[in-house]
Amino acid sequence: MTITTRSGKRQYRDSEPDNISLGQVGCEFLEAGTAAVSSLVVAIQFLEDSTISTLTPDSASSYMGDESGLGEDVTGTFPQGMVIFGRWTAVELLTGRAIAYLG
Repeated sequence: MTITTRSGKRQYRDSEPDNISLGQVGCEFLEAGTAAVSSLVVAIQFLEDSTISTLTPDSASSYMGDESGLGEDVTGTFPQGMVIFGRWTAVELLTGRAIAYLG
């Protein structure tokens, strides 16, 4: 159960932060050629072999990779069934289909 305080900040029960970090806020279906997801994404499950065109980290200090923020390993193909975890504010596919879990 989420409680919103007068200041507009959300407070959660002890177990809820773990649930949120696992994507229980919801999900969005990603398909190549559609608009980028612009919510906080905590996991991406690839439904078919896919390549990523946009993967923006939640904060500049929370990723490893090159200065573009894409990281070094997103230029390859992610195989069907793979799930990656992290914190991203934008995700867009160049090819393939995936589910983005929101946090």
